Amino acid sequence: MSVPSTRTNGSRSTHGTSMNCNPRPGIYKLLNVNSGTAIDLSGSDGKTIIGFPEGQAENQQWHIAPLGPGYTICNVRNPRAYLSAIFDGTNGPQIGSSAYPTSWEIETFDLKERIYRIRWPNSNRVFDLRDWGSPKPGTLVDLHIEGLPIHPCQLWRFIEVEIPDAADDVETASNVSDGGDWQTVVEGPTETPPAGASSTKTLADTVIDAEGLRVGGNGEVSITTTTTTVTTTVTRVKRLNVG
Repeated sequence: MSVPSTRTNGSRSTHGTSMNCNPRPGIYKLLNVNSGTAIDLSGSDGKTIIGFPEGQAENQQWHIAPLGPGYTICNVRNPRAYLSAIFDGTNGPQIGSSAYPTSWEIETFDLKERIYRIRWPNSNRVFDLRDWGSPKPGTLVDLHIEGLPIHPCQLWRFIEVEIPDAADDVETASNVSDGGDWQTVVEGPTETPPAGASSTKTLADTVIDAEGLRVGGNGEVSITTTTTTVTTTVTRVKRLNVG
């Protein structure tokens, strides 16, 4: 595949970099344009990132979500495996998995074909399938200096994964036959409160305050969290036969 360069003299490309052109949040498979293989969370150790023939397994599915000025890329099978840069001190940086998110720059190369380039923030290093985009299973993914002209081993096609609507699997009240007395419609486990006690539970959740995100020059993210309290009340209902 011949891919024209969109950079000259080392300057940053302006080809399709509008935020409106970037992929919408969702779940995707990331296929290398040169090899056609997918970015894969290795099943052998659960942490190495490799190129592997495209399949339907969740270790090839990635949840892309906005974070600060960029995007996180998190594995669907292991939600604690974020794509990150790994520096081992001997070889150049390569792409690995981490429990901590990185805010990646995602640049549009060809919007119609959904082809993008993934960049370490404020740098000239991008995702690069090793050996010029080798289709060999197990090929590592490097964080390599971008090539001029751009080589397809540094370009990635985003294939959106359709997730079945969970509502299709839920039986609604309209599908339940009408007849007989019934009491207490409850979703999820509940506990019976002591006599005279309220049927109210208080749950504390920690949520991320988007305005508290701070992204450093190395792509690492600091997060300010806010604790909120949610009160859930269970109402018990009894229907009586009439007639």
